[in-house]
Amino acid sequence: MLSPRAFLSLRQWADWYATTDLLVSAVSRRQEAAAQPAQDTVSAARNAHAAWRRLAAEDAEGAAEIAADVAAMLERLGETARSQDVLAWTGQRFDR
Repeated sequence: MLSPRAFLSLRQWADWYATTDLLVSAVSRRQEAAAQPAQDTVSAARNAHAAWRRLAAEDAEGAAEIAADVAAMLERLGETARSQDVLAWTGQRFDR
């Protein structure tokens, strides 16, 4: 799990695609390992969603590419509203 300080450091990193991918991978590894505390896994998933939103604002193509992974990860953790946010953005993007 990333500490708030580590996440703030990542926020300064301009590559939101890589940041999002890193967080999605970290969440997957934590789930596979049944890492405790579970709330840290949920926090990392929420951070991934926040990073993905930044990516969507700056690089729509990159956000579209990784959207399915982000949405699936969020859904696995019961973060349905965030998952639906990702899917809604993707739907709006391709409905145009």
